Amino acid sequence: MCTVRGAGDVTAFPELLIERKLVTILDLARANEVRRTSHSRLPVTLARLGLVTELDIASSLAELHGLELLPRGALTDAQPALGGINPRFLARNAVLPLGSVEGILTLAMADPEDEVTIAALEFAGGTKVSPKVATFGDIEEALLATQAGSDNPDDLSSDFHSASAEDVARMLEGESEAPVIRLVQRLLATAANRRASDVHIEPMARYVAVRYRIDGRLIEIDRLADALAAPVASRIKVMAGLDIAETRLPQDGRLRLTVRGRDVDVRVSTSPTAWGESIVLRLLGRAEVPLDLAQLGLPATALAKLHRALDRPHGIILLTGPTGSGKTTTLYAAINRLRRPE
Repeated sequence: MCTVRGAGDVTAFPELLIERKLVTILDLARANEVRRTSHSRLPVTLARLGLVTELDIASSLAELHGLELLPRGALTDAQPALGGINPRFLARNAVLPLGSVEGILTLAMADPEDEVTIAALEFAGGTKVSPKVATFGDIEEALLATQAGSDNPDDLSSDFHSASAEDVARMLEGESEAPVIRLVQRLLATAANRRASDVHIEPMARYVAVRYRIDGRLIEIDRLADALAAPVASRIKVMAGLDIAETRLPQDGRLRLTVRGRDVDVRVSTSPTAWGESIVLRLLGRAEVPLDLAQLGLPATALAKLHRALDRPHGIILLTGPTGSGKTTTLYAAINRLRRPE
């Protein structure tokens, strides 16, 4: 069996994270408490709770074990050597076989300390494993690409991306086997990964159209069976704390998810249509841009005028523009500038 250097020392990874100032002792205590309840590994828990970014997790593990860190996007054009291995197994354990040479299987792993998965693949393939480190998101996207032609859109779940009871609920929810839960999780995670600003879920006469707004343009990315309209709407309304029994009136709410180790706020709006409830989700990445007016790219004259307006004791400021132009981000940055004790 292939073992990685330091895998037996369960404290080495947490100590390295603290040394690199990526987490605090309280963060680790919170993650460990959730991990014991959800029975997941520490890197997965840290990423799902948004305590450490996926790239920081991958680089720390690569440094700790002296393994090669695959750069972001390196798996985009990869040809996975699945060899009959169940893609669900690969997705659940965040691994991607890259090929075998002279009886050694090269394996992209998000957690190279997962010796159980390594042993399972070695046993199944009768080969040794040579691990390389990649992020959870890159492995997920590569696996989803291999399933792009599948008739079943639920072949893979977004198990990578989903303390307190809320923390535990988020972890367990990511492991759910319910098809509708996994479908909605996949749609949201993929939208966040592709940096979509909005997700439109629109019931039609014979199907449910799923469209993402990317760089201002609406792109249809999937067509779901019309029978999924009500279950998908109910699932999203449960996540957003809306009334699932009310289908004749518009509703608004919000939810939060974690993708690639970062928190994403989602505003939810539902509206009744002839074929079911139309749903629009606006994705607001918490850490996508710094909430600093000086870093938003405003022209110097406009920035100066905005500063003068914000310094006045009363009045009104209007921000207008098309979807995705930065209105909400500018408002958050303005509030952040005004948020002072005095």
